[in-house]
Amino acid sequence: MSATETYNASRSFLTVIPDAEDWDSQLNNPNGLRVWSILVFPSAAGDQICLKDESDTGPTIFKAVDVEGRGLLIRLPANIIFPYMDYSECTFDDVTKVRITFHMA
Repeated sequence: MSATETYNASRSFLTVIPDAEDWDSQLNNPNGLRVWSILVFPSAAGDQICLKDESDTGPTIFKAVDVEGRGLLIRLPANIIFPYMDYSECTFDDVTKVRITFHMA
């Protein structure tokens, strides 16, 4: 099983539904993503997400806990990144309910 990736018609938004494994954006986006912002919709209050750049040993793009469970918005300067979700550093109440949406330039 692997994460589900869905683009909108203009390919300006990529929504990822993770599974219980690491997610590597480079598999389907080898040239990276030029990202303006990332919206994280958790499955519950207290969910933690960790996105790194390129691999599980790459620099951290962000690591955050959604204390209230209402969602997180992370703004980026539209640099090209290679998001990698290190599942071992994430804690989701129900991974099938998590949504990560990348808004691309």
